[in-house]
Amino acid sequence: MKNILFTLLTGAILCSCGPSKEEQRQLSEAVQYHQQAMNFEKETIALLKQVKQAVPSLQARADSLSRAGVDSLALPIRAILTEVEETEKALKAWGETVVEVPGYEHDHSHDKEGEGHHHSHERIETTPEQMIAIQKDLRDKVEAIKNRAEELVSKIK
Repeated sequence: MKNILFTLLTGAILCSCGPSKEEQRQLSEAVQYHQQAMNFEKETIALLKQVKQAVPSLQARADSLSRAGVDSLALPIRAILTEVEETEKALKAWGETVVEVPGYEHDHSHDKEGEGHHHSHERIETTPEQMIAIQKDLRDKVEAIKNRAEELVSKIK
């Protein structure tokens, strides 16, 4: 009898400690935003890689124009180069703010593949509603960085 009572009590405690169905739904929504953000990050890294390949020729063109005394034509090119650096810094800073959704198992196998994935993978204590807001904000910020990278690709073409 004691064992049955202990088992029932333990089961009740374990069930009450887990997230409710509504909390699970909210955390699932937060995971979707997190995954969207990770996809935007991956796309941004690819765009910046494409832009970085053009940097040496842009730098050489700007230097050549400056040596020829045509700084007015070199300035827009130098502005693009500065924008590339700022966009890379923004992506890195964004990556340092990424937090994991509790219970979401993130695959780190891609970490070995490339640069740019510098997340802290920090876990913070929040309500599911707060986690949704955090993940939406992270997604929106990296989407804005991706849009900047797309604009850079357009400018260098």
